[in-house]
Amino acid sequence: MGVYVFRCLHGPYVKVGHHQVTRRRPNAYYRVAGRGFESVIHPDELTGFLYVEHLQLEGWYPTLAREHETEIHRAYKHGKIGEFHPLDDMPSILQRLDSMGPRVNIGSASRRRAIRWGYKQVRRARRRAAG
Repeated sequence: MGVYVFRCLHGPYVKVGHHQVTRRRPNAYYRVAGRGFESVIHPDELTGFLYVEHLQLEGWYPTLAREHETEIHRAYKHGKIGEFHPLDDMPSILQRLDSMGPRVNIGSASRRRAIRWGYKQVRRARRRAAG
């Protein structure tokens, strides 16, 4: 498990969530690479802008658990829409998560691998849907 913080590039929000780490999906980019965050409760102004190309990973904490994510959501309720928090809360959220566990940088090569994986997942899903 791990906790991530993505900054939305098209609105004043950050998305805090968790991702189940596996050998095939080793970092937070895999959570958003295929389907994005369109299926979760989000601010209306972000509709259509919740895919990997519209998000910047600001924090990845692979040793943290879902309980840590829940703690953040409970502590930062003002202005929250689903799991999206006002951008102004980001420094404080990151500081709090930093106190809970180490932040790990994900390089651009790992990001690109996740994006390629996501595109393959979308293509497979479309082929299955087409019958």
